This record gives sequence, C-alpha cells and structure tokens, in this order.
Amino acid sequence: MSPVDQQLAETILTHKETLIRDVCTRLEKLSRSHYEVIPYERHLEREEALLTALLKGLQQPEHGAFIDFIDHIGGLRSNEGYSLEEVQRALNIFEQELWSVLIRTQPVDGRLVAMLSLCNRLFGQARDHLAKIYLSRSQDIQTELNDLRVRFYGYFKKEKESET
Repeated sequence: MSPVDQQLAETILTHKETLIRDVCTRLEKLSRSHYEVIPYERHLEREEALLTALLKGLQQPEHGAFIDFIDHIGGLRSNEGYSLEEVQRALNIFEQELWSVLIRTQPVDGRLVAMLSLCNRLFGQARDHLAKIYLSRSQDIQTELNDLRVRFYGYFKKEKESET
C-alpha cells in the first residue's frame, strides 16, 4: 500500500460514519431516480459495501477489489433497471462527499492533492467501467432483439406464404 493509499484509507476510516451518512442523505434526495425510493437503511448497507470495497482496493497496487465491486454493482443495478446515469450520479455523490471530508480534515499540502488525485482517478475508472458494462449489456440486448426480429420475420413470411 502506497503512503497516499494508506493516508486515504486512514482518513476514510476515521470519518466513515459521517461520509456514509452524508452520501445516504444526498442519495435519498435524488429526484426521479431509483435511489429516492429506497429505504435509508438500504442506502446505509449499500454505501457501507462500497466503502469496504474502496478500502480493500486501496490495499492493492491496482485497486482491483474496488473495480471488481463496481463490476458487480453495475450488473446488479442494470438488472434492477437503474440507468447508467443514475449509477454514475451515485458514484459522483460518493466521490464529492469523500472530497469534502478530505478538504475539511486534511492540511492543504501535497498529500491532500495526491489523495484528491487518487480519488479522481479511482472514481473516474469506476465510471468508465460502468459505462463499459452498460454498453456491453446494451449490445447483448440488441443482439437478442435482432435474433427475435429474424425469427419473427421468418415466422410471418411462412404464415404469409401459407395464406397464398
């Protein structure tokens, strides 16, 4: 674990409750989204899981546990009907609240800049990864629809031929 990863992890652990509470409060207020209808306790569970994955990822050189978790929740949220924009907005909120904690609690120096840069890079990778997941799922659905279109075309063609 690099010194920046370690300092970020320590700061997160120190301010964990505040971070999770602030993220959950903002997610509850996301109008016209799936997030506004979820019970607060469910938000707490989800943000705790995201935070745990982030902390595990900070222990790894390439932060793989965090990206693996994003892959997992991307698939879940897609299957639950969440749009890509909704999920990315939720990640943006988490990142913004993390930045707020860092800015409020850390001295303004090179280490703060390094932690903010790390957050920006990690959450940027997460948003990019989500976009790839949603694109892949969209392509899979399009392939299925094309297959159905071919089948129905063949069916209707046979029906029309049998009528004549």
